[in-house]
Amino acid sequence: MSNNYEPGTIQPFFPKKVALNYSDALGDLGVTVTDGVSSDPEMSYLYFDDHVMDIDELVALLQKMIVEAEMDFCTIEAAAYCDKMRPNEFGGWAGFITKDDTQWINTGSWLARRELEFKKSKEEDFMSIGAALQVVYELAEQGTLSQQEARENDLVDEMKSQKLALDVVHDFIVNNHGE
Repeated sequence: MSNNYEPGTIQPFFPKKVALNYSDALGDLGVTVTDGVSSDPEMSYLYFDDHVMDIDELVALLQKMIVEAEMDFCTIEAAAYCDKMRPNEFGGWAGFITKDDTQWINTGSWLARRELEFKKSKEEDFMSIGAALQVVYELAEQGTLSQQEARENDLVDEMKSQKLALDVVHDFIVNNHGE
């Protein structure tokens, strides 16, 4: 059996008076209020050793504390890890909390977005190659001499060969990649 953990911190420090007003409720959620971490003895540090019992309840408390402390925001940063090296058991998350808004990010969703953007950029690279091929294809069609103009011209055979090659590549792209 493995164990998962999510320790985290809440920043910036809260005024001690405000933190003490909420210390029981924070404690019930797994959050510790401690002094002596800040160089200012009137400030308290909030953290959790394992995980938060109810993140929505914690956010509601922090929003009340932000208002009472006349702060603009606070942040939560947490690490997610496992005591065994299992896939998808490591990462982290963060929250940006104001008195009336909360925004979240976690490493799993961040990585998923990066993967999607990367795949999309590869498709766009392919599409741009396809678009370039289309331009070359159109130029070859426009540059093909009529049979009458080119009877004596050896270039006609070469141009037809190039056009045929472009037709093959074009058909491959359309049939295999939907372009």
